[in-house]
Amino acid sequence: MRYIVMLGGVLIALLGLGLLFALGIITQQPVSVNGTLIEPSEPVEPFYLMSGEGPIHTSEYEGKFIILVFGFTHCPDVCPTTMSRVAQAVNLLEDRADPFQVMMVSLDPERDKPEQVWEYTQSFHPSFLGLTGTDEQIKDVTSRFGIHYERSQEESASGYLIDHTSTSIVLDRRGGIVLLWSFDLTPEQMVEDMEFLLKYR
Repeated sequence: MRYIVMLGGVLIALLGLGLLFALGIITQQPVSVNGTLIEPSEPVEPFYLMSGEGPIHTSEYEGKFIILVFGFTHCPDVCPTTMSRVAQAVNLLEDRADPFQVMMVSLDPERDKPEQVWEYTQSFHPSFLGLTGTDEQIKDVTSRFGIHYERSQEESASGYLIDHTSTSIVLDRRGGIVLLWSFDLTPEQMVEDMEFLLKYR
């Protein structure tokens, strides 16, 4: 009889836990990710910029996760490294990467025309979008995401450089900021975060 009573108590406890899971009070969600998780996600107004194939409005991608990379095509190191790592992550996910849209926003509208940014991003992955606009448009977009950039006093063989925030930003399916990726994340770490988003967001 004691065994039956104890078993009944365990069943009741399990049923109670099941109810809590169903209600979302307890989740199986991991306690951390490789990037910085914004919980709850931070709402951001959609923005409009130009691509090599015409105007792009981020509201058109509602229902997808948007990975925003900020850089410029004459960047000698940080930008191509970041783009390459994101491309590797997308390739590692294979068909599971469909819900993700990568966009690079140029911080150098003086030199980066729509076609040039388009060709640059396409060199990393055929699904990537390259975006640019006027100085005012770029300043408006970067201010929404806290991205700092300024023309550097240093120059390279290809001309002037731009100092800028190297953080990449991931938007959730509703366009809110959900993840911040530092420059040093590996493609494998990005994949883990993307799988987290697919499962829990």
